Amino acid sequence: MATKIVLCFAQRYACSACFAGTPGNLDTAQGLNNLAAIYKKQQKYAKAEPLAVRALAIREQQLGSAHLDTAASLNNLGLLYYQQERYREAESLLKRSLTICERVLGQDHPQTEAVREDYFYFFPDN
Repeated sequence: MATKIVLCFAQRYACSACFAGTPGNLDTAQGLNNLAAIYKKQQKYAKAEPLAVRALAIREQQLGSAHLDTAASLNNLGLLYYQQERYREAESLLKRSLTICERVLGQDHPQTEAVREDYFYFFPDN
């Protein structure tokens, strides 16, 4: 029941932001990202992917390709692709996310270490 309520809220939030004339703003990206995460958890990958792709596009456009929020979107989409067994795409996105974290936060930052752990967990031969 709680998941349905959260899903309904996230859908309304994402859609209302789009219909309010702000389809490219960062709040919309966050709403889309959250809704994609819910769909991913429910294994509704076909619904999650376009939302995650759109959230990434907004963040890249508004924040640039080297921002930490962009890195988070790259990581989220990479993990989604991994779950769909789209390993080449997943690896590329996770590597980009790791590179951003290393450049912005440094090698030893906890967030960088968490992203690095994800990357090497899924791609241990790299």
